Amino acid sequence: MADTTNKIKHVVSPLARQTLLDSELTRPVADKRPIQLLPWLQVVKIGGRSIMDRGADAILPLVDELRNLLPEHRLLILTGAGIRARHVYSVGLDLGLPVGSVAPLAASEAGQNGHILALLLAPEGVSYVEHPTIANQLAIHLTATRAVVGSAFPPYHHHEFPTSRIPPHRADTGAFLLADALGAAGLTIVEDVDGVYTADPNICPKARRLGRISYDEMLEMAGLGAKVLQLRSVELARRYRVPLVVRSSFRNDSEGTWVGEEDRTMEDVLVSGVTLDNNQSKITISGVEDRPGLAARIFGPIADAGIVVDMIIQNASADGHADMTFTVARGDLRRALDLVRLMANEIGAAGVRHEEQVAKVSIIGVGMRTHAGVAARMFRVLATEGINIEMIATSEIKISVVVNTKYGELAMRALHDSFLGEASAEVI
Repeated sequence: MADTTNKIKHVVSPLARQTLLDSELTRPVADKRPIQLLPWLQVVKIGGRSIMDRGADAILPLVDELRNLLPEHRLLILTGAGIRARHVYSVGLDLGLPVGSVAPLAASEAGQNGHILALLLAPEGVSYVEHPTIANQLAIHLTATRAVVGSAFPPYHHHEFPTSRIPPHRADTGAFLLADALGAAGLTIVEDVDGVYTADPNICPKARRLGRISYDEMLEMAGLGAKVLQLRSVELARRYRVPLVVRSSFRNDSEGTWVGEEDRTMEDVLVSGVTLDNNQSKITISGVEDRPGLAARIFGPIADAGIVVDMIIQNASADGHADMTFTVARGDLRRALDLVRLMANEIGAAGVRHEEQVAKVSIIGVGMRTHAGVAARMFRVLATEGINIEMIATSEIKISVVVNTKYGELAMRALHDSFLGEASAEVI
């Protein structure tokens, strides 16, 4: 084969090194509000596990409700994948498949649910369309019919971000991305719960539905164990200010929960929600020499392995040595322990110990910004119940504590009764 290395011609141009990361290039549009391309479109995401997997009893009433909406609205209906995707994740993890290979397999399950829903709506002229059609021809389809159905999974597929072993961009996230990219009027996520609650109703019988919640509060709740919305989808909703309502397909009388911009009235509510995460493990490295750089050496390999560290504490140094404790997801415990034990030997730490399961209990509310004494009240409630606090972490609108797993649900109920027990039936 002939060598053509020296025959390649390079064109000198001032455009060669321009990029959208160049602030000078993007300055003319940097502060402009985006124009909504399809402001008459409503995006509806149908839960896979919560709706489609439940069969006719859940799907058929939803189909009737969608039929009733068609005369007044143009809809892009997106479906989640459900339990079959979780099976795909399990097989993929067992086989060691890269996340980019797992993502399209899970997305195909969402597409199957979409085909089912489209066939049920076929008498109304509704059909299933693939992502390229949504991207290029959606407006044309919606001039011929009032709705189309598609997969809620975003088409990252083999280009999925390799930041975890399970695709981080799933159905909720894909629905947000499409609603934002299309400039839709709003996004409705239909689940088997009639909104976001002040706590898990299965643990706290007194939990109440929230009428409204801010993006920041929902983001904290999603990251701290609330299972209504995927964390990444909430991040995108806040970033792009996509209007969002979460409601149930089983209760036509429910207005659901609106997630949106914070207003002053929200700060009147001290605490909006209490969450519990039992999927946590705790690791302690004892006898760590107290000198600069060791923390980076410990957590660097953990980060490189894609393991997310949650809470970190280090006690006061005694004789030049300290103990360092942190938490990780229980599924990452074994990998984290292997890395920590290797590093502990390298840095001469005294030892490594762990608890396989601990509970993280959190209270969340934008009212914490303007009210003092929330932490003290939380700690008093736990002390009254005889619950020992092992770790504490705070942010502007949340306080989290780690406790023994057997006290997790008790702590959640006690905190809910203290902060939200006297709230009205619909917390605003």
